[in-house]
Parts: sequence; C-alpha cells; structure tokens
Amino acid sequence: MGEPAADMVSAIVNAGKTAWDIVKDNKAQSGAASSFCSAVPENLKFTELSGWKTKSGTWKYQIENLYGGDCVEIDLVYSFDWGGTSDKVKDAVFVNNFTVYAKSATALWGYSADVNATVKGNPLNVGSSKAIVGAIPLLVTASVSTVLKAGSTTWLMRARGDGKLEVSS
Repeated sequence: MGEPAADMVSAIVNAGKTAWDIVKDNKAQSGAASSFCSAVPENLKFTELSGWKTKSGTWKYQIENLYGGDCVEIDLVYSFDWGGTSDKVKDAVFVNNFTVYAKSATALWGYSADVNATVKGNPLNVGSSKAIVGAIPLLVTASVSTVLKAGSTTWLMRARGDGKLEVSS
C-alpha cells in the first residue's frame, strides 16, 4: 500500500503551459486544443499515475448589437483528466490536461475578438493533508472591441482532481 499523502507529495506542480491564446484576431487558434495545464505531484513520474477519467463541456460567448443580432459568437470547449492516482500515494487524486479552446469564432466586420487562458497562481491542494485533491485555477478572458467601445468578460475556472469544475465570473 502507498504512503500517506502528506508524507509522499512534496509539492503539486503544473506540468503544462502557463498561458495560451484561444482566439486571436477573430480566429480560433489551432494550437489551443493541445495547450494544457495540470496539478500533479512533483516527485512522481508520469508513468506512476493512472486511473484518469475525462470531463468536458462547452459554452458559448456572444455579443449582441443594439438590434439583437450576434456580432461576436465564440463556441468554447473545456476538457480535463481527473482522478489520477498512484500506488505510491494513498488518498490523493490529481488533475491533468486541463485545456480550454475554441471550436469556432466569428465576428462581424468592425469587431475584434480575442480570448486567452492564463494559469492563475500555482496548483494547490483543495482537500486536506490526509486526502489530497490537486487543483489548478485557469483564468479565461474574452476581449471584444470596436472603434467606439471595448470590454471583456472573465471566467475563473478551477479543475479538481475529484472531477469537479468550479466556475465563477
């Protein structure tokens, strides 16, 4: 049987990127789907973690004009692997491959849309010292501008090793 989590996990680290473009100049970025962040133990090899499950979902970001027509429409996807465990660590679960990308992005003439993702801080333990739940916070920001107006919307997303996704805006 594995060692207690508090004794085995020296630190939870991000083994992926810290920032990436999702939409740039009204175009979905093809590399965004392969950009990810994670919350995994620093002192375990990738091959020592198993049992991953995948969670994914979608949401739509839209901006309407004064007449109710869509000026900007972006279809976003999130995905992450959760529940990673190791025989070396008892009572600990981790998260890997947390990504947000755009399936599609359209903007009318005169509108400029960008969306980016930035890891907000370090991975953390949202469980306890005896039952570690790795988590990683990701800040997703959508910015839209015209010659007359600019604005942005931000979502703070936190993927957790227990499969939960926390979202606040």
